[in-house]
Amino acid sequence: EAERCNRIGLIHEGKLLLVNTPAELKGQMTGEVIEIRCAQPHVVGTYLKSRHAVESVQAFSDKLRLLLSSDGNTQEIVSFLESKGVDVTDVRKVQPSLEDVFVSRLRK
Repeated sequence: EAERCNRIGLIHEGKLLLVNTPAELKGQMTGEVIEIRCAQPHVVGTYLKSRHAVESVQAFSDKLRLLLSSDGNTQEIVSFLESKGVDVTDVRKVQPSLEDVFVSRLRK
């Protein structure tokens, strides 16, 4: 629903951290969001939670959605998963959601 608003704000611990349009907030985000298709994403996601460049991991039925820090490297993540025996069937960069923007901001 926030995507449809003219302006939105992020309040954390009583402080207003960000106020802008959804598009501008997404444009201010550092790092990138990627989706990885693989078998057993809930299990595979646990491998990635300890990786330095991975800020957040969301597992869905057949894919993982990763928020990578600005020093994150997609190919390094894929190579790491393949070294663990994970069959990665697809990797793609996706546009960040507002949730991704907020998670990224709160991790700073």
